[in-house]
Amino acid sequence: GPGETLTVTLPDESKVTLNASSVLTYEENGWNSNRWVSLSGEAFFEVTPGKAFKVIGGFYEIKV
Repeated sequence: GPGETLTVTLPDESKVTLNASSVLTYEENGWNSNRWVSLSGEAFFEVTPGKAFKVIGGFYEIKV
């Protein structure tokens, strides 16, 4: 419900905390060479250092 969060651990141990109603998708195959996720909604990221990490949203793209 509203106000709930969900924490997801990605294959490289990066962590993503999703707010309620947010959706995160990513491709597990080839993750280490192509770290990108698609996000609908709001999330907090704790990214493990490594190759470029890309977040793609409806109207934006963020790289770290």
